[in-house]
Amino acid sequence: MRTRRTHTKAATGQRRWAVAALTAFLILDAVLVGWAFVESRQLPSSTNNSSPQEPEIPAQSETAGGFDAPTPSDLEEAVPAKRVLDAYDSNTAWRSKVGSCPSKPPVPEFTTDGGKDWEKSNLNDATGAASILAIRTLSESVAEMLTLANKDCEPEFVKTFVGGDDWTTDHDRLGSAWFVDPSDRGVVHTREGNRKAPCRTAVALAAEKDTAAILCSDYRVFRTTSAGTKWGEPIDVPDAAVLASSEDGYVVAVANDDSCAGIQLYTLPKSGKASVERSGKCRKATFKPGDLAISEADGTIWLWAGKQLSQTDDHGATWQ
Repeated sequence: MRTRRTHTKAATGQRRWAVAALTAFLILDAVLVGWAFVESRQLPSSTNNSSPQEPEIPAQSETAGGFDAPTPSDLEEAVPAKRVLDAYDSNTAWRSKVGSCPSKPPVPEFTTDGGKDWEKSNLNDATGAASILAIRTLSESVAEMLTLANKDCEPEFVKTFVGGDDWTTDHDRLGSAWFVDPSDRGVVHTREGNRKAPCRTAVALAAEKDTAAILCSDYRVFRTTSAGTKWGEPIDVPDAAVLASSEDGYVVAVANDDSCAGIQLYTLPKSGKASVERSGKCRKATFKPGDLAISEADGTIWLWAGKQLSQTDDHGATWQ
């Protein structure tokens, strides 16, 4: 804020000059105190961390899923997930921390009893992977992972046919894989090659064949049914943290909103009218930003939040 300074002519007497200077100081002080008071009432108590580079989107006039769609500038930024989780059914799933590259590699884990017991797999020794970007669980013994190689941090596609006891690298499958490279979150790799993301910072991705949804750092979700050639209109989902493909579309996990100290599920169709709908009840949980992962398979939704692993087979009406 620029403050205008008023210059007065110098009085001939030193006493008159001192009185005028004191008066000007008191007036300026009152103006600044008043300005600070107004600003303290108008500004939110937390710092706004929304990226100034995001393109401006006109305010939405519709109400989506029972809450008013805010403008992106009113929200803090969503952060990329630090975990990945993918289930095959209610019993079988893989999970892992994402990890960074290059760094100490993550150790993926495998369960066949609904998460009661987890078996670790030393993926790094077999493939040199330093980070896991995505997992696809294909059966009780077969799984695929999109990783970053420790030697150059380039994407790699790896696969196991024996429940993680051994791994192979499949360079041919890499070309058709969906992923967001952490080194440039403004680009998404699709089954048709690299495509410009619909925003500058994509933090989460859910994809099946040519259909995908992306969560951006300003809590907008974009969908495509053309492998990223075109993206639909943005859908504002305040406090969205992660999303996953489901039988009917997408499941979105909203973290710690005003009505839920934990995770509230929302559903989103793959295409058509841009709206989200609340699903089930709040799942109370304690976790740090990014310490979340979600997956849906065979009618069961898995949620990994903090130290808590949960399942629901009725879209959040009940949790186990």
